[in-house]
Amino acid sequence: MSKKLDKKSIKYRFYRGNLFLAICVLSFLLFSNIYNNRIMQRYDNLMQAYLNVENTYNKFNEASMYFKEYLYTENKDKLQKYHIKMLEAIDKVKTLKNNPIILNGQRFQLLENMYASYNETCITIIYNKDTKYEENYNLLQRYEKLIMATSNEYYELITVSMQYEKEALDTIKKVIHVLSVLLLCIVLFWIFYFVYNIIHFIMKPLDQILLNIQKIKEGKYDLSNVSMTSIEMEQLCCALNEMAEQVQKNFEYERDKAKLKQELLKQENENLRKDELLTQSELKMLQNQINPHFLFNTLNMIHCLVDTNQTKIASQMILHTSQLLRYGLEMQNSISTISLELKAIKSYIEIQKLRVSDRIEFVLNIENEDVIGNMNIPGMILQPLVENSIKHGLNNCVEDGEIEIYIAKEDSIVTIEVSDNGVGMLQKLMDEKMVLYNSSEYNEPHFGLYNVIRRLQAFYKEKVQIQIITDINSGFSFIIHIKT
Repeated sequence: MSKKLDKKSIKYRFYRGNLFLAICVLSFLLFSNIYNNRIMQRYDNLMQAYLNVENTYNKFNEASMYFKEYLYTENKDKLQKYHIKMLEAIDKVKTLKNNPIILNGQRFQLLENMYASYNETCITIIYNKDTKYEENYNLLQRYEKLIMATSNEYYELITVSMQYEKEALDTIKKVIHVLSVLLLCIVLFWIFYFVYNIIHFIMKPLDQILLNIQKIKEGKYDLSNVSMTSIEMEQLCCALNEMAEQVQKNFEYERDKAKLKQELLKQENENLRKDELLTQSELKMLQNQINPHFLFNTLNMIHCLVDTNQTKIASQMILHTSQLLRYGLEMQNSISTISLELKAIKSYIEIQKLRVSDRIEFVLNIENEDVIGNMNIPGMILQPLVENSIKHGLNNCVEDGEIEIYIAKEDSIVTIEVSDNGVGMLQKLMDEKMVLYNSSEYNEPHFGLYNVIRRLQAFYKEKVQIQIITDINSGFSFIIHIKT
């Protein structure tokens, strides 16, 4: 019971692992980008602050020069330029003072105060030029020297701040290095986890299934351990168990059939004999819709896909095989519909595509499926026709082979056609076979076109017409006209 509770889908295991790995990678990238951008922005801010320190002293020098020229020439333009440059210098100092990244940035308040004192002295000289001029001018000179002497101190403030940011950057680099090692460990763990799941949940169960396939005829198979590995394997094993039960029934049927033949030989009524044989033939055809040889080849293909790490395709093949097996078994004692038939033949085609590669193209041309989709039809009609085209018509085809399934309804007639562009056969020979199929003397079991024809005639009676068009190197078309 505990194993059953722990059983999960193979897809779920891989999706969960991929999600965890994606979250780790994205988190690492997000963390590193955010902190790298933050440090770079702070560095850019400090570089701009360094330029602002340089600019404020340059603006102050220009302002001082314009003011001195004004004193010598009393040119109003020079005074105007002094005011502009002085305001620009003060604005730069305010920007530096309000910059939160600069350590002890409030010390720029002293430089702003010195600019203000220098400016007040200049105003005093302008408006009181005749009073204590020399004393005020000397004071102005002292302010100028004092302001210029502070440049090294304020450059050092920026340098200290940049050093602090560099230490923070080094710390972040160490953290990112540690996280990189951790992420590498996670990736290596995921690789180990992925390989382990491939071996434990796909390759090993498939090997066990292939071994059990050989034992089905002996009745000694055991798929219980395989079915507990994953949901997909459970579905496949359930279908295989049902198929194995049908194989056992086939053996019993063969024994019963031998006894039945002996009894039928003693009967004088030929019609009763024909009906009994026809019924038994149809029953056997129903029980052998899915060829065990085809199933064995399909499982071998899945095994090869897993060996070549094409796990996604292998998972889809397992799903298609399981669906086709279940449909074939369910249709033994029930009537299907066109929609269900199309769904089953699509699974069969997907399996065959891998085997025939690009040498055969499958074309589905369905008109008004929503109208005719619910129409009743004997189960597993299309699969033998497609198999016949692959096995006989296109068996030696190297390239450009095509099999088309065409279904349409016009007025009250539903047309179903399966055609290929294979080697075909003489129309005369095909016509002779059709006459033989419809004769009362033909009573040998046949699992191809004969069974399809018999089942259609038994189900639809006079409402069905079957036409076969073929010729040498002109392909083969099996056409069914059903009156609704």
